[in-house]
Amino acid sequence: MNILSVFATAKRGLRRNLPEYLVTIAGLVIAFLCLAVALWFADNLDKLAEVWRDNRRVSVYLREDIKPEQVAALRLTLTALPDIRSLEYITPAKAKSAFAGPTALGTDALSLPDEFFPASFELAIHRNVGEARLEKLAVTVHKLDGIEQVEIYRDWFKQLSSLITASRWAAGLLSVLVALCVLAVISHTVRLTAHERRAQIEVLKLCGATDRFITAPFVVEGAAQGLLSAFFAILLFFIGYALFQPSLASAMTVLIGINPTFLTPLTSLAVVVGGGLVGGLSGLISLRRYLDI
Repeated sequence: MNILSVFATAKRGLRRNLPEYLVTIAGLVIAFLCLAVALWFADNLDKLAEVWRDNRRVSVYLREDIKPEQVAALRLTLTALPDIRSLEYITPAKAKSAFAGPTALGTDALSLPDEFFPASFELAIHRNVGEARLEKLAVTVHKLDGIEQVEIYRDWFKQLSSLITASRWAAGLLSVLVALCVLAVISHTVRLTAHERRAQIEVLKLCGATDRFITAPFVVEGAAQGLLSAFFAILLFFIGYALFQPSLASAMTVLIGINPTFLTPLTSLAVVVGGGLVGGLSGLISLRRYLDI
C-alpha cells in the first residue's frame, strides 16, 4: 500500500466533502475548547499547590502586651528550630498595609488603628516537613511565652487538595466524554461520505483491493478532522487567554497568590494528538458495514 496514494485519496475526499467536514470540525472545536479550559484549570491548581509546598508558611500571632525584648528572644528561639527555613517579623503597621492592598476597603483600612492588627512572625517551613511534624511544631511554638495563636492553614490545604482531586477527576471524565463525542460525530460523518462513495468501494473490492487499502483514506480523513478540531480549539483558547490574561492574572494573583499560565506545550500537544488518534479510530470503525460487499 502506497502511503502517498493513500494521502492523495484522502485529500480528494476532504475536498469533495469539505462542507460536511467543516461543520463537523466546527462542532468538535467547542468540545475540545471545554476540555482545554478544564485542563487549564487543573494545571493551574497543581501549580498553586506546588507553590504553596515550596513556600509553606506558618503564621505566629503575638499577644498585644508583648514587649520588644520578648520579641527579640522569640526571634532567636524560632530561628534555632530545625524545621524553620527563615522568618519575618510583621509589625502591626505592616500588617495593616498588607491588609489594605488586596481588600475592597483599600485606603479606608489604613484609617484603622494599629491595634486592630496583631504583630506576628511569618515562618517559612522546609519543604520536607510533613503534616505530622508541622503540627508538632505548631504545638511547640504555641507553648512559647508571648504567643497568642499559631496558624498552619491545615483546613485551607485540605480544601485545596480536595479541589485538585475533583478538578483532575473532572478533567479525566471530560476527556472521556470528548473522546466519545469525537468518536460518534466523526464516525457519523465518515459513514455519510462512505455511503456517497459506495459505488467506488464496490468497484475497488471487485478489482481485488484489500480492506486496508479501502479503509486507509477514511482513517486519514477522520484523523484530520479530529486533529484540526483540537488544534483550532487550542488556538482559540490561546487567543482568548492572551486577550484576557492581564485582567485574569491580576484577579488570580489577588485571590490565590499565583500568576496563571497557559497550558503546557506537552498538554496542548497531547490534546491535539489525542484528537487525531480518536478521529482516525472513528474513521476505522465506521467502515465495517461497507467492507462486507
